[in-house]
Amino acid sequence: MNRILQILTFYLLADAVFSAIPCLTWEMTLGKLDIICRLDNVVLPVSIYDTFEQEQGKCAFKDFSAICSSVNNLTNITASYSKREFKLSITNVTRSLAKGEWSCIQGTHTFKTLISPLAGIISSTEVVLTGNISRHQSSMKTVNLSCFSCREPHGNHVEFLINHHSVDNVRYDHVTKRCLHKDGECRPDHCSCSNSGNLFYYTFEFTDKTTEISFTCGMRFVDKLLTTRFSKFSSVIYNGKEFKSNGSETEITKDPVNNGFNHSGSDNKTDNRPNSPVKEDADFIKFSTFAIYFQETGLKWAFVGVAVVLPVLLTVVIVCCRLHITRKRKELLLRKRSGETAELNPLTQPLLTGNKDTEPKEHKDNVGKLVLLIANIAKKVIKKIITCTLLTNDQTLTSYLKNVNNKHALFHAWHNNKRCCQCKTDDNVQKESMLTKQQFHIMFNNSGSVPQSHQHIKYSKIYCFYNIEVNENVSLDVLDVSVATCLLVCGCTPEIVPELTDRQSILDSMKNIKDKRNEIFHMTALKHLSDDEFTDKWQKIRIPVVKLASVINSHFHNEIKGEINVLKNENLEDTTAYSEKLTGLLMQSKQDMDLKINQLCEERFMAKLGEANKGIERIRKRERTVFTKFGDISINIVQYPDVKVEDYPDRNTLDVLLRVQAPNEWNDDEIMEMIRQMVDQINSRGNIKIKETTLENFMLIVEMKIEILIEEEPLKSEIEYFFRIICQLCNIDITQPNTIEVSIENLSHTNSYSLDERPSEVELVFIRSFVVQKGKDAFFTSCAVWSDNHYILIDRNNALLLMYNHNTGDIQSEDLRNEPFSMAIIENNNVAISFPERQEIAIYSLSTSNKFKFKEVIKVDGKCFTLTKKDDETLLVYIDGKGIHSFNMSKKEFKSLDIQIPSFVPHSDEICARNNRLYHTSRSSSSVFCYDMNGSKLWNFKGVLKRPTALTCDKFGNVYVTDYTSHHLYFISADGQSCKTLLGRKDQLWYPTFVYYCMKRNCLLIVNRDNGDAASYSIKYKY
Repeated sequence: MNRILQILTFYLLADAVFSAIPCLTWEMTLGKLDIICRLDNVVLPVSIYDTFEQEQGKCAFKDFSAICSSVNNLTNITASYSKREFKLSITNVTRSLAKGEWSCIQGTHTFKTLISPLAGIISSTEVVLTGNISRHQSSMKTVNLSCFSCREPHGNHVEFLINHHSVDNVRYDHVTKRCLHKDGECRPDHCSCSNSGNLFYYTFEFTDKTTEISFTCGMRFVDKLLTTRFSKFSSVIYNGKEFKSNGSETEITKDPVNNGFNHSGSDNKTDNRPNSPVKEDADFIKFSTFAIYFQETGLKWAFVGVAVVLPVLLTVVIVCCRLHITRKRKELLLRKRSGETAELNPLTQPLLTGNKDTEPKEHKDNVGKLVLLIANIAKKVIKKIITCTLLTNDQTLTSYLKNVNNKHALFHAWHNNKRCCQCKTDDNVQKESMLTKQQFHIMFNNSGSVPQSHQHIKYSKIYCFYNIEVNENVSLDVLDVSVATCLLVCGCTPEIVPELTDRQSILDSMKNIKDKRNEIFHMTALKHLSDDEFTDKWQKIRIPVVKLASVINSHFHNEIKGEINVLKNENLEDTTAYSEKLTGLLMQSKQDMDLKINQLCEERFMAKLGEANKGIERIRKRERTVFTKFGDISINIVQYPDVKVEDYPDRNTLDVLLRVQAPNEWNDDEIMEMIRQMVDQINSRGNIKIKETTLENFMLIVEMKIEILIEEEPLKSEIEYFFRIICQLCNIDITQPNTIEVSIENLSHTNSYSLDERPSEVELVFIRSFVVQKGKDAFFTSCAVWSDNHYILIDRNNALLLMYNHNTGDIQSEDLRNEPFSMAIIENNNVAISFPERQEIAIYSLSTSNKFKFKEVIKVDGKCFTLTKKDDETLLVYIDGKGIHSFNMSKKEFKSLDIQIPSFVPHSDEICARNNRLYHTSRSSSSVFCYDMNGSKLWNFKGVLKRPTALTCDKFGNVYVTDYTSHHLYFISADGQSCKTLLGRKDQLWYPTFVYYCMKRNCLLIVNRDNGDAASYSIKYKY
């Protein structure tokens, strides 16, 4: 029987994925399946395939935002940049459809997992422990351990043991985003956690009195499908010279309910028992409930069990063998389709354990040389540059940092917008943050003492500069490339380095070293580093390092070049020489990525605030105070907008700015950081949804329902509930009497400008022209501005969707399925295209790096011609014989508009919507009409027009219309009373067929019918 169980275990484990990042795993509950793909490179697109080799979902990141698509409404794929995670969720999935081998494919790399709902997740769950020695001091040693599982452990918790005795428990708190252990929050030099809560680091210091010591980490897991609880343990043995794997062990703490067929029950009891693994054979894991059954029953029932279970086991073995053969066949097919299947790529295991059998030695040498090039040689050059430029007259780094001006500059390199008590009104602040909090604390701490002569304004939100103190242990050796770059940017002034060429060369070289370090050690898989890849990455680092060394003197320049050549040809024997430095580079690169994400958040917030502030002067405000309270916290709404429903006929929510004056003892920085981390939880309830946050001040851009803003009592109730949730999630003491003052400003101002606010004159300023490579008999019928340098066009005759890149001159094209007619840019970088003959609207996604991607088809009841976007949720389309319809993109439904347009020619006339107005050309009457959305005609312009073809509207409601016969572009005022010629034949207009106004860039794009000429113009208004 034991032999049968071993054979069964072998086949069940043969296809399991046991590795560190990148990896693929799965979770299943009744009716829902989650496929989780974890990758160390999220730049390239990722696709997830089911057991039938059908693509179920695809994701890619653009500017830290995920762009994902799935096959149907039962499948949803999401991605997390900070977690490096792609998750495919399928609802209403059956066990038969889920069972089998699933794949995650990125480029030529393929990662797999075997799903078996009957066996559960035990066989496809593994914990990997790796270790290295980072310090030798006499008999003391420091051991760095990393414990990883592709599957998130229950409670994001891990236990570390020495010689099978528990030492510490580490847990990642998803709510507070903190890493905790038995003594509180982890210090970075003691323990740390990943954002995904399944990778943990721990450091031991011990006296090396024995020749062999065992290190273990254990994680608990819960199989929600089978309601099973189990623990997995991984061990390594340190023999005084190196680490060797000691296998893994499994302990089942709760058996499956009815062998996994009963899912109605739930286990809410918390298992508080300490992890106490039972030692097992390294190549055999005791997880089978059948084995436990035979161990715990009497002999009589054992024989009965054998008679019943043995045939079942033999059947399962046969099925598993067939499954194994089938998997191998699928693997060959996948290799033919997407290249050789990549080995899984743990960043920690092969580099830190020194296992020579897991990877070719030349690959390790390549990685090690890159690490040492940056960590040793580049750092040596950077230290020399700082010493020669910043530290004059044998000055130390400590004395340099203690200088008031230097300290002040570096503080605002971290808090670029925050004011401190050292600031003067004419001080120049940094445009953006250059340091994270952790990087700033490499040099400074908050233990400074305030001199008696200093008078800090009581209860002031201005930061007290004298709280900052230089760290005692700071030196050039502890500075990483990012911090050193910041030092040089802040300190390498014209007074210190008069020669502009040298100064710029230093800063450019430092930036290149930092950027290339981040590119190599944060975004790239390092295990499969071929010689060609190594040469490319080596040159990217070598060039700026050598250039930086040349600034010192020729002798130092030649010395560095020699050291680089020696390192490149060196045979690295000891992997521990660079493994610790690799860990440091990975952490430094992550800090820079966190900083970029913060900068992006700040840019988005300020851009949105700046755009909205243009209209704030016209918004009516209520000045009286509205008071509400929860606990002992009082909330005063000191100012809020006077909103009227009739001002916003086509929407039910507004974007508003909350300016919060919190009590002085509250730490605004920490509160805002926690709000950003828990924004999804805050947004999961109530009628106020956070959209953007600032980094420095307590300000939030939120979406609020109009019906709340117009009534005082609902506003009080929602504001109270909103801040109560924030206080609870941020662990703010609400039992102490305090007052929060909130002002609310309307950012979604209406676009209905009064006559005196509209411009009296309009002038076009030429930006650029270009020629689109055309097919035979091209006929351009639609165009749009997608970005500053990308233009989208429709070639109707050749059924092409084209994207022109002005920077490069490149043209991407997509063959459409039939003759298109009209096009409209919609949300999330998508474009809608109408196909009259097929009676459908197709949605394509846009990308600057990849070709157009077909997403979905919207069926239309009739021939659909001209398209235009009304707002973020609504498209307008003319359907032949049925008039104009609106299409709600979220609800996926059409609705007829009560706008009767006489003598509308579907193939020739165009429509445009702006500011709750509908405009259209009329070829038959040579005029332009304007209606409100209720169908009332507001005006009709006639006169100079001969054959109007296309029109567009600006933010004021002014109309720009092309005339096909006269080759002109005309301007019609928003009231329809005046007209002006803007462009003609002398401006290269020849049968103009389409004109497009880009609200975001305040520009026009015009395209001719068949010669491929197009031009863009900015609009200059005169008041």
